[in-house]
Amino acid sequence: MPPEGMVHALEIIRGLLKPGGNLIDIHPTGEPPRIELVQNDLRRFVGHLRESDDFIEYGQAQAALDQALDLGWFDLERSGTFQFVNWSPSIGELRAFLEGNWSDAILDPEIDRNVETLLKPSLGVQPEGATSVEMTEIVRISRYKRNAK
Repeated sequence: MPPEGMVHALEIIRGLLKPGGNLIDIHPTGEPPRIELVQNDLRRFVGHLRESDDFIEYGQAQAALDQALDLGWFDLERSGTFQFVNWSPSIGELRAFLEGNWSDAILDPEIDRNVETLLKPSLGVQPEGATSVEMTEIVRISRYKRNAK
């Protein structure tokens, strides 16, 4: 959605909320998600997810919210961040999930090679137990109160 459409959507939402009503916004910060190979308690970084548009929509969403604040439509009551983890039993299954659910995701082939290298017993540490791949996004959550204006 273009940025001006995001501001318009916030204007519509404002009209749907009664004065003093709350808007909860949740969106990624735009930091490239970290991808790690996990074996028991051992975590090893293998790369970052990229997007074809360099995560631009998250900055645009925040800019639209900031504009709504500047226009006096809402007051920011509280904001924070949390980690959202996508867990997968393998890099192949993570890739399949992303291809089906994240239209502009780019998972560089180097990440697959890094995982392969770390899973080779002669080159990597091979602890006993389950292996998985985790992709961690940093997500912003904010509560806005609709102004009476």
